[in-house]
Amino acid sequence: LDYVVTISSDMQKTYVRKFGLDTAKVPIIYNGVNDPYAGQLPDKSFGKKMRIIYAGGNNPNKGARLLLETVKDPRWKNYPVDLAWYGYMDAGLERTLSAIPGVTVHGRVNRAEILSTLSSSDVFLLPSYKEGCPMSMLEAMSYGVIPIASDGHGAMERIVIHGQEGFVCRLDNWVND
Repeated sequence: LDYVVTISSDMQKTYVRKFGLDTAKVPIIYNGVNDPYAGQLPDKSFGKKMRIIYAGGNNPNKGARLLLETVKDPRWKNYPVDLAWYGYMDAGLERTLSAIPGVTVHGRVNRAEILSTLSSSDVFLLPSYKEGCPMSMLEAMSYGVIPIASDGHGAMERIVIHGQEGFVCRLDNWVND
């Protein structure tokens, strides 16, 4: 073994600790995504409702519980938003979400459908507790979608400078932030 290429500092630490590798043998090369607009973002037409996307299903690590608390908060109904909720979820969560105004459950879909939604979205939510290199957030950003990420363990705070590329919210106060 000459090198193990990792895509985040968390992944690098795992290889160094777990396998006792020399850090110099485990370089970080941050992953990237294709630029769908070749450097020229399209104009976003701001309608009456903000279009939001979440792609974590009911995965606890992706912050599904925090997002569920957010949409169940009484203040949610005061905001003109359409939240597209993607990913695997059990029938109980799907029923709960389907009853909340402004939330549309899509479940697991093919990649093309998610990319289509990303291209017309305004905000991408990533309330994750732990992420190595959040590719879904990078893809969203490539479409000019504003990320709202968490301060969880991982690369979110390295990719998003709060108030510049997007926003980083606190896990311990996600609903209010």
